[in-house]
Amino acid sequence: MTTFRRQLAGDKEGPLTAGVVMIGDELLSGKVRDANGPYLIDALRRHGLDLEEIHFVSDDVDAIIESVDLVRHRRDICFTSGGIGPTHDDVSMEAVAKAFGMELELREDLAAVVATFFGNDESGQAWQKMAMVPTGCRLLDLATAWPAYTVENVVMLPGVPQIFRRQVDALLAGLGSRPVVTNVAYFRIDEGQLARPLTDLAEAFAGAVSFGSYPVIGEVEYQVKVTMDSRDPAALAEATRNLLERFPEQVVHAVEEDISNLEGR
Repeated sequence: MTTFRRQLAGDKEGPLTAGVVMIGDELLSGKVRDANGPYLIDALRRHGLDLEEIHFVSDDVDAIIESVDLVRHRRDICFTSGGIGPTHDDVSMEAVAKAFGMELELREDLAAVVATFFGNDESGQAWQKMAMVPTGCRLLDLATAWPAYTVENVVMLPGVPQIFRRQVDALLAGLGSRPVVTNVAYFRIDEGQLARPLTDLAEAFAGAVSFGSYPVIGEVEYQVKVTMDSRDPAALAEATRNLLERFPEQVVHAVEEDISNLEGR
């Protein structure tokens, strides 16, 4: 599985950066509520990849090309979600091919996989569109029912959430580095009283710990949640200690440590 990392990002060491292009008219119109974005955000965090940007675009070839080109040049890996299938609005393959100046070609090995799943009748023939891929496309065998399509550092994933999640889990297992861990402190003071200490600490721990401040409206027990993110446990512990020492105990409602999964918090 570690070969995936080399294929997609070369020999870069340390955390990889990622960007995501979510494709589909249904996402922009609200007809379908996006489930893949939140899942990928959490999965990237757990596996130690730094997510830098997410784009939502319509089923428009030019719009997809623009976003894919932007992300693939700025980040180590560009993930796309959606636009892979048998219908007229499934244009992700065409868009990625054009982004790289490639043509679409029929991959016989992939056509055989498609036929195994969907048969050779009229309906099955429609699904053969999924075997038309950019000429430079590689297939990553994820030991799942379906391979992942890649062109250089672009990974094209399906929009169907159940399949998307299986592929993401298998793919990221071979890409990750040290995950980000979070400490959270809850304060019974307003954000203005935290501004100066947080600025000082952000400067003191620059590059090692990232600080976030989030006011909470309507919560009677605390007014601000402060998060501290780091891949370095020692730096995280020191930053947390430094923050808490700047305030009297009575203004600190609670502290949570070593949180690796923030979903639902």
